[in-house]
Amino acid sequence: MPTALFSSEFQNYDEWLPALLAHMPGLQVRRWPEINDPDDVDVLLVWSPPEEALKFPNLKLVQCLGAGVDHLVSLPIPDHVPLARLIDHSQIDGFVEYVVGAVLFYHRDFPSFRASQARATWAKRPRVLARDRRVGIMGLGEMGAPCAARLATFGFSVRGWSRSARNIAGVECFAGDAQMADFLSNLDILVCALPLTPSTEGILNTDVFARLAPNACVINVGRGGHCNEADLIEAVSSGRLGGALLDVTSVEPLPDGHPLWLQPGIEITPHIATSQSSFSAAAVAIENIRLVREGKKPLGLVDRLRQY
Repeated sequence: MPTALFSSEFQNYDEWLPALLAHMPGLQVRRWPEINDPDDVDVLLVWSPPEEALKFPNLKLVQCLGAGVDHLVSLPIPDHVPLARLIDHSQIDGFVEYVVGAVLFYHRDFPSFRASQARATWAKRPRVLARDRRVGIMGLGEMGAPCAARLATFGFSVRGWSRSARNIAGVECFAGDAQMADFLSNLDILVCALPLTPSTEGILNTDVFARLAPNACVINVGRGGHCNEADLIEAVSSGRLGGALLDVTSVEPLPDGHPLWLQPGIEITPHIATSQSSFSAAAVAIENIRLVREGKKPLGLVDRLRQY
């Protein structure tokens, strides 16, 4: 009988199993490595799949249990087996909430007021109107585009950058390497929501920081590999940047004594910008199981030649 094999170091099987069965009663699910016949397995529900499972002869789908698939595209997934990322709209909503909150945190100068409180100083600061605050979203995919659109509704001067041209109401869109410098020029707040690929690794670096407005702030909700952390620490400690908020780091969990913990002006959250509901995420996975078993393309299909 066709079987879905579950393997993830991050998602909780005991939560996912009832969620999957609620959407497809009778679904056969096994947890790696507890399988009977590898020939029965036609779907992998995974974060990091066992490479042995990628060789099972009747695979129809590798379903990532998250939105990011940068860790999967280089694995030896057979060419005929589709790879799908999980596009859960409740997860996107949470991501937008995080990004909007982070932008407002810097827009309304909360770090300065927290520093004043530590000195027991009642110090007001002049307010900058949203229309005078230049916010840039680097990455206009399923996660970044809704952030740009929502920030535009606050009245911010919003720019967006992506590899290919996009059109978003209220957002000045830039595309490709040729337009990167214009996108970055004098931004007050830069948000990185890119996928991690060889071309985006280390993209948050000294050269990028130098193009931003003086005292600009950087928010990374993409992947830790996007940020040259040594460059970021130097930019914040020197005052070139006014601060940074990192939801992702090069090593997770961030170890004790890491320089990022110790640098004033750098805020860290433990990779929680996208918090997942197993019930709503399972609905997406089940829909993709139905689709591939009917011979159709899954939602969130990844173009592995382009990597995204």
